[in-house]
Amino acid sequence: MMTWTFYLNVTKDTERDLDLELVESQLHWGYLNTDGEEDKKPQTIKAGETIQAVGAKSAFGPNGYEFSCSWKDKNNTTQSPYGVVSVYVNVPYNDPNEARCLANGYFETKRNKK
Repeated sequence: MMTWTFYLNVTKDTERDLDLELVESQLHWGYLNTDGEEDKKPQTIKAGETIQAVGAKSAFGPNGYEFSCSWKDKNNTTQSPYGVVSVYVNVPYNDPNEARCLANGYFETKRNKK
């Protein structure tokens, strides 16, 4: 039986050489599956790197998944924060799918179509 999977690659590309720290992560159903590793939680995003920040797969076959997570820039006391990036994904078995990526502050999101 085939399982549904989701993954999000993120590039932290700003002039600040600071990481994006994971500040919130909730799994409502399904399994975390970051970089193909079962139960691997969403990852901190190192400055200048592109990584698979989060991944998920359905619980049993096509039963879906739902999760959310947020990252913020790790700033020191002399710099104001750039903002927060948040992701919410809901892929239920019988209802319409929902996914959103929101950014505030100086951050912006770009969608790559393949």
